[in-house]
Amino acid sequence: MKKRMLVLAVLMVVALLVVSGCGGGQTAKKDQPQGTTEQKAEQPINMVLTHEVSTTHWKNALMEKYAKLVEERTNGRVKAKVYPASQLYSDKDAVQALGTGSVQMVWPVSVNVEQVSPAYGIINLPFAITDDQILKNKQFRSELMDLLTAQIDSSKMRVMGLLRADATVYVFKDKTPKKPADMKNLKIRVTGGQATLDWLKELGVTAISMPASEMTTALAQGVIEGVLTSSDGWANIVGPVGKTGLLIPQMQVLTYTVLVDEKWFKSLPQDIQKIVADTMDEVAASQWQDSIDLAEESYKKIKGEFKAQLHEVPESELPEWSNKVRPSMDRFAQKYPDVYQKFVELNKKYNRVWPVQ
Repeated sequence: MKKRMLVLAVLMVVALLVVSGCGGGQTAKKDQPQGTTEQKAEQPINMVLTHEVSTTHWKNALMEKYAKLVEERTNGRVKAKVYPASQLYSDKDAVQALGTGSVQMVWPVSVNVEQVSPAYGIINLPFAITDDQILKNKQFRSELMDLLTAQIDSSKMRVMGLLRADATVYVFKDKTPKKPADMKNLKIRVTGGQATLDWLKELGVTAISMPASEMTTALAQGVIEGVLTSSDGWANIVGPVGKTGLLIPQMQVLTYTVLVDEKWFKSLPQDIQKIVADTMDEVAASQWQDSIDLAEESYKKIKGEFKAQLHEVPESELPEWSNKVRPSMDRFAQKYPDVYQKFVELNKKYNRVWPVQ
């Protein structure tokens, strides 16, 4: 009997402890912060943008503007941080870092993307793009970005836009070339890019590579006879040393390529993906027109202050220049037939014949 009562007593104590434990757990839960995953505040999405130019360069101001717009339009769901002047990466290293999670966006010079994929040189072939195409047709821009993305490792990065650096101009101290034949054997300092170097050979140009900081002195001393640069490069670097210029409209529009980390971008909610992409398209289109306007101001300075002469090749003579460099384009087509043919078809779709004939 005593044994049975002892067992009952033990069972009652255990039952009380269980009830107390359950009740205590419920009370504790009432005191704890409530919240499912949906109820908790979203953690901001970090977006790192990097470039290698100084903070005084227009690219820095534009990247800061873009970062601010993305933050505002996502109501702070994206926190964008710009690292200028190679504080985090050079452009080349940043491209390689896409996909690692350490950087989400970089804007390298397009000729340097050829180092990632030579087929990307399609954008640097003669008369590849025109200002009208880029400015007036959003669908063309979109399809062009898709075509360019297909030329790089699309599992790591995508092309989200093109920014206009400038249309190139040849600057001379004492030469006045006007025809393709006039370019033969001229020693000209040029920018990089295998596609560009290849078609310059067809003009007979002797390409010289040197830092931009040295080209003015080299031109003044006769080490080189010309410089392939931009209107801004002439106005603010070459200066009055450049007495004459040769502008072949749209033969080469230098660009920066906007590259974004593909894995990061695909991980974003759909609405944020749209904001990131649409904001870039808007900023890039605006910058393209700004670049054209700045070039006009540069040429006013060149003609006014420097009293320099600029020969602009008339539209009727553009096929002559295109035909002269056509062998280099044919070589590109043989090496990369898929992208070349698709680029021809893309232009045809939007009522443009390319190559220029």
